[in-house]
Amino acid sequence: MVVKLPLADELAAIFARASELLLTDETVSRALELITAAAEAAVPGVAGAGVTLIDAEGRKHTASASNTLVELADSRQYN
Repeated sequence: MVVKLPLADELAAIFARASELLLTDETVSRALELITAAAEAAVPGVAGAGVTLIDAEGRKHTASASNTLVELADSRQYN
């Protein structure tokens, strides 16, 4: 049985568009903003959305957040 997720087609389109970008720092940031916005729109009643990246040393940082509440929650999780 296949379960259709809300906005699945829209998310697929965003990822397809993002995969075609030449990934400079600017385009990576924009792609993460699109992903964050799509995630926030896909979940009814959500307080926000964010993307966390982990560097080579294992440190986590918020690469994209829909609002300051997400940034605050992320910073508390990282410590």
